[in-house]
Amino acid sequence: MYNTRDIIIQNKISNEYLNNSIGFTLLEVIIAVTVLFTVLIPAYPIINNQYQSILLKQEVNKLATYIETARQEIILEKESKDIRFLRSEFPHSYRIRKNNKIIDTVFLPESIKLYTNIEENVLVFNNLGIPKIGGTIRLTNINEQYQEIIIHPFSGIIEIR
Repeated sequence: MYNTRDIIIQNKISNEYLNNSIGFTLLEVIIAVTVLFTVLIPAYPIINNQYQSILLKQEVNKLATYIETARQEIILEKESKDIRFLRSEFPHSYRIRKNNKIIDTVFLPESIKLYTNIEENVLVFNNLGIPKIGGTIRLTNINEQYQEIIIHPFSGIIEIR
């Protein structure tokens, strides 16, 4: 098997390998992490502001597309549908109904709030795709930035501002 000489040589090789190995000490890792966080912490508000702005634009575009798609389906199917904006629930949401049956519900991210001046928070299109009444839907993020979707009453045109 192994004699004493082989074991001594093997231990010597192992010790030389460990002493010459490349790596970082715990102190070096802690210093590197501290420097990294010192640089990134001041950038966090800027990054978060950009993220919230992008999230707001994404949700506004998604809602406008949702409304326009529902309007086009109403024109094609010749059946009325309504979109109900739910502000009493958290997070805020909107849902489409057809014949008082809920077809779909979309929840907004918790950082996005929904406000509307549409009567009873219900947007109703007739079978020609014209809204019963127009109005404005405002989405606001936690940084108080907002975007509005305007539904024109006689044409049904959906505009993002």
